[in-house]
Amino acid sequence: MKLLIVLLIELSSVAAFAAVPRIAPDEVRRLQLNKAPMELVDVRLPSEFSAGHIQGARNAPDGEIGSALIPDHNARVIVYCTEDPCPKTDRAADKLKGFGFTNIEIMADGFAMWLKKGYPVVVDKAAEKPRPGRLAAETVKERLDSLTVLDTGTPAQFAAGHLKGAINQPQETISEASFPKDKDVLVYDRTSSRARQAAQTLMEAGYKVYEMPGGMMGWLKKGYPLEVK
Repeated sequence: MKLLIVLLIELSSVAAFAAVPRIAPDEVRRLQLNKAPMELVDVRLPSEFSAGHIQGARNAPDGEIGSALIPDHNARVIVYCTEDPCPKTDRAADKLKGFGFTNIEIMADGFAMWLKKGYPVVVDKAAEKPRPGRLAAETVKERLDSLTVLDTGTPAQFAAGHLKGAINQPQETISEASFPKDKDVLVYDRTSSRARQAAQTLMEAGYKVYEMPGGMMGWLKKGYPLEVK
C-alpha cells in the first residue's frame, strides 16, 4: 500500500512537471505588437527556422536546450514547434523547468497556425531562393522559337508527346545540362514538382528560367499541338 502511494505521488509530480500552459498565436501576436517582454524559442530544425520564423525567436533544436540559452530565468518563455502537441516542445519545456525557468508556455497549434493566420515571419537571407518566371501557354506558343524548351519527363513520356523543339532532360539529370545562357529557358513537365526542382537547379547554375503554369496539361487544355517522337 505504501509503495502504491509513493508511486502515485511520483506520477502526480511528473504530470505536474510536464503540464505546460498553452498560449494562443493571437495572444503571442498581441504581445509582439505591444512589444511586451518575452523570449520565443523555436525548437524546429535550423533549415526550417531559416526558411521562416517568428521575429525575435531563438532557434534551439531538440536536444540543444541549455541553461545559458536565455540569461534571465525569470523571463516569460514561449516555446513553439511546427504543430502542437509536439514532443519537441514538451521536452524543451521540461528542460527549461529543470534549469530553473518558472514562466514557460507553449504556443498552441504551433507555427503552422501562425502561418495560417497570416502573421509575419522572418526569413534568413541565405534561405531565400529565387523563383522562376512564369509564361502562360499562349505566350509560350508565341515564343517557342526563341526559347530553350526543356521537358523534364521520362523518355517514355517525352516520346508520347512534347512541345515542338523541346529537349528531353529528365529532372534527375538536369545538373548535367548545358545550354547557352543568353537564351531564356522554359522548363515544363506533367507534374509541377519535377519542373520546379529542375528550374531551381538551373537558376542556381545561372540560367534565366521560366515555368509554364499548368505544365503539359495547361498546354493541352488550350488545344495546342504536340510533337510525337
